[in-house]
Amino acid sequence: MKLRARMLATIAVAAALAPAFLLQAQQVAAADLREVSLNASVPALWETTAPPSAPAPQNSARTLYGTPKVELFLGYSRFGVGFNSTTGTIGNRMVGLNGGSASFAFNFNRHFALVADVGGYDDSQLQLTGTGVNQPITVNASGTAFTYLFGPRFTLGKERRVSVFAQVLAGGVHASAVTVANCTTACTPLPAQNALAMTAGGGVDIRLSHHISLRPIQAEYMLTRFAAVPSGSNTNQNDLRLSAGLVFRFGGKKEFVAPQPTAVVQPPPPVAPPPFVAPPPPTPPTISCSANPQSIFSGASTTITSQATSAHNGTLVYSYSASAGSIAGNNATAVLTAVGADSGPIEVTCSVADDLGMTASARTTVSITAAAPVAAPQRRDLCTISFERDRRRPVRVDNEAKACLDDIALTMQRDPAGRLVILGNYAPNETPRAGSERASNERQYLTAEKGIDSRRIDVRAGKAGDRTAANVFLPAGVTY
Repeated sequence: MKLRARMLATIAVAAALAPAFLLQAQQVAAADLREVSLNASVPALWETTAPPSAPAPQNSARTLYGTPKVELFLGYSRFGVGFNSTTGTIGNRMVGLNGGSASFAFNFNRHFALVADVGGYDDSQLQLTGTGVNQPITVNASGTAFTYLFGPRFTLGKERRVSVFAQVLAGGVHASAVTVANCTTACTPLPAQNALAMTAGGGVDIRLSHHISLRPIQAEYMLTRFAAVPSGSNTNQNDLRLSAGLVFRFGGKKEFVAPQPTAVVQPPPPVAPPPFVAPPPPTPPTISCSANPQSIFSGASTTITSQATSAHNGTLVYSYSASAGSIAGNNATAVLTAVGADSGPIEVTCSVADDLGMTASARTTVSITAAAPVAAPQRRDLCTISFERDRRRPVRVDNEAKACLDDIALTMQRDPAGRLVILGNYAPNETPRAGSERASNERQYLTAEKGIDSRRIDVRAGKAGDRTAANVFLPAGVTY
């Protein structure tokens, strides 16, 4: 009786609060109607009549709803699995309970909220199980159940007209003793019990106004843990709770977004092409040249060096001319030989041309003095080549030896009448043949690589002592 009195008190409180909520809903609905009426006249304030030839398109008006701080749900709930004549509901005392539920949600943002949910239900029937001749039957009974649950809720589309949510709640359920009507013996088959309860599910809210929404459906799976009768052991009961009702929203602002005229994009005015500017003429190359030495004897030679640059990094071609003597060269250096030149200056012209046909030139002067008395030619000992470094190939001409032979070749080219004598020496533990092979390899390099006439080179066996080759240059008229 106490439990029934508590349920009736809960229903009475909800009934007492309902007129206040309905009055609040009527006031909010009237305010919304006034706002809609006001909004209906708003377009006249911003609509602009565009020329018939170029109407300005507009975006449609829309309403965005702010997130309320608090939401209160009041509605009808059905709790239980219902009656199944095939499988029965053995161990489950919740057989189609009808009642009401209320939930209080506090929104932290437009997606996340914490929910407190309470519900009261009336049990008017009880299913009695049996076997054999005592088949399961459903009898009239009286009892109540109360649920109190808490947990998080996640919502999508709260700022729009229709929103959906999902929630998981946990708490407990209290069921009063169930009394069978018109009973003479064992009239209270189920005692009062407290058990664990948990729900998981969701629902849909349809906004009717800024402060009121319709919740047509809230469907949740509910797990309870009532003790079985008469064993007393806790078992799981799988139930379904269906709810529907109204949601009252408090806090949050509604924003009416007026249609904005879309600006007509006008094509940019034509841009006059820039005035034609003739490209600048190509810049010719630059060149300077010098002689080293700048003063020589008649018949001697000097080196002419040019320094040229191209403004566009093009390919450069060099050429030279001289007022006396002879000059040879087609790159940045040339050799001027004052053969048959009298004493006095020789003017050398250095020229360069790039790949665009642009040219430049520069001049330098070489002073010619009378030749000194010619001394009698003398033999000259040139560089000596060592074959000590490569003991596995003791007669091979290596790179260091080639550097010496390059200087010898240059000397022979400058004095085409001179001759070269190569003396191939050999170590005490070698035969004279090793020295001859060293001298022959030198001559092979000079003739094959440097183009020296082999008739100008004499190869002779040297002396025992070390692995070297001595080179002696003999000017014309000098003998060895």
